[in-house]
Amino acid sequence: MKLSSKSSSSSSATTVPLIFALISASLYLSASVPYTAALKSNIFPTRKPTQQPCFTSSSFASKNGTFKRNSFQSRQDTKLNVISSKELLNEKKSISSLCLNRDSTSSSFKKARTSLAMQQLPTKKETSYDTRSANNVLQQRGGTSTKKKQEKGLPSTVTYTPAPISFKERIQNTIGDVQDAKIVLTYICTQMGLSLPVVLIPVIAADPFAPGVEMTISTAMFVGSLVSFSTFGAGCGKFINGFVVQAIGGRLAGSIYMFGLALFALMLSTTYTMHGYAIAGMEFCSSCMWTALTVLMAERYESDASKFTSAIMKLSLASTTGTLLAKVIGGALLSQFNWRSVCLLSTVVGLLGSALLFSTRPSHELVDPSSSTSPRNKVIDMDSGKEIKPRAGKGLPSLSSLQATLTNVLGNKFTWIIGISHFTAFIVRSCDKVLGTFIVDATDLPRYLAGSLTTSVTLGFIAGLVTGKKVEDLDSLGEKKTYLYKRYLTSVVCALGLAALSTESVGALLTPTALAAAITIVSGLLATFIGFQFYQLPPKYATTFGQDKAVFISWMDGFGFLLLSPFWSTLQGGVAKLGMQGWTNTWLTVAAFIFAGGSVMTYNLGTIMQIDEEKKN
Repeated sequence: MKLSSKSSSSSSATTVPLIFALISASLYLSASVPYTAALKSNIFPTRKPTQQPCFTSSSFASKNGTFKRNSFQSRQDTKLNVISSKELLNEKKSISSLCLNRDSTSSSFKKARTSLAMQQLPTKKETSYDTRSANNVLQQRGGTSTKKKQEKGLPSTVTYTPAPISFKERIQNTIGDVQDAKIVLTYICTQMGLSLPVVLIPVIAADPFAPGVEMTISTAMFVGSLVSFSTFGAGCGKFINGFVVQAIGGRLAGSIYMFGLALFALMLSTTYTMHGYAIAGMEFCSSCMWTALTVLMAERYESDASKFTSAIMKLSLASTTGTLLAKVIGGALLSQFNWRSVCLLSTVVGLLGSALLFSTRPSHELVDPSSSTSPRNKVIDMDSGKEIKPRAGKGLPSLSSLQATLTNVLGNKFTWIIGISHFTAFIVRSCDKVLGTFIVDATDLPRYLAGSLTTSVTLGFIAGLVTGKKVEDLDSLGEKKTYLYKRYLTSVVCALGLAALSTESVGALLTPTALAAAITIVSGLLATFIGFQFYQLPPKYATTFGQDKAVFISWMDGFGFLLLSPFWSTLQGGVAKLGMQGWTNTWLTVAAFIFAGGSVMTYNLGTIMQIDEEKKN
């Protein structure tokens, strides 16, 4: 919080100091505990400036405006320059009882306030003029009238007038918006560069200019090896890149890794035998970006939780936007150009993202002007009069702290139970990498079109994240468990539906176009009923690990990606040997894993609900 002092002129040179001394003494005696406030030194062109860091009936400042006396406002009063935080407005009841409530102040304070008001009482004409001016300002700036203030519980003598935003503040806010836009665009570039190979995989598998691909192994085996390599690279990145970001910062780490993503994309567009290594490198580099960009946002909005939440929402939307753009644009370009030329688009967006992130201001400068750590909003201890400076970051963890963290996370059987169960959601999240090949094998549609149809999985996860919020409105634990368990069961039914669509009997009943449409719809529903659990349950379970919850979340992702590597490789090997029967076995296996993992996750939901109740109490 920040308090602003205001100078007031008086006709008597001895009365004013005495009045403010009585006010300060009264407030000191009426306060039960010391408090901490932010102070700002203001110099006004008045004869006798004062610097009383307390609330009076004459003025009260907030971030959005100034509270001024409506009846006793003098033309010579100087408007306060308002900079303090919104929390002051939320604490109006406690402040009102401390400074403005007549019943909670001493008799000496009442007399002093009345004396001060009588000395500054303007004429009737001046009072009428000032009241009209104040009402005009309220109407123009959207302020709150005295009647509305009475309805909200504030004293009738207090009127709220928002202060205009200075030109400097507007420039700072504009610069901050530009920095946010660069970070969001960087993540869009990341997801575009990473998602393009998903569209290209069915075409790469049939590339006649890739020696040793179709002649030595089947298309299914080749796709399985690509997916296996890519998930392994992402898993390794999840375990390693968090420490890299902590060591060199999100801005520098993100710029370097985006440049690396561009290089691996260039390698993919030129190689004939190392497709898996190139895609694994792209996955490894992209796994750093979420951590790097969220760190940048956290550093800027460290003291504003609402703005930080909004920033994370922007990054989430950027992830979906980049994926959709890659699949739509990539599918359209594949109908006109060779896949190697289309792959160069990943190189371009990777370089663009690296340049955008590197051009942002460094993390120590990327601070919101309204945060409590900025120079204009210092925090002062009222008892000692010294500034309370924020603690420095922890930096690289020591070996002892790292060992304690790993022991806390890995030594807990809860980590392994939830990690293996959450792996089932990762199966659905990564199934778009093999879905295009499945559509080609089942319908014989053009490969470039099959890759773009995997967009249904991305859209399904968005729909699942939105529709699953209903669980928060349920009251009892039993209702929550039932709701989530039904979603898991519906996902199992969708996986069984894909298994049925892969059989020859069902395929013979539908045309290729109708079969492709059915696969697209069912796969979208599969993602829809698993999306909420994928995004929301791990962070909730992470609350059981206290300060190590960030490590728990990152290792959950790492477990998921590493287990996906042998999972898809094994299943695609079965497809290579059994053909469409192998696809049937694949989706049956997916259904079994979803049922088992969903049962375990739902069973342990009581732990999370218990923690939430403890937080509320």
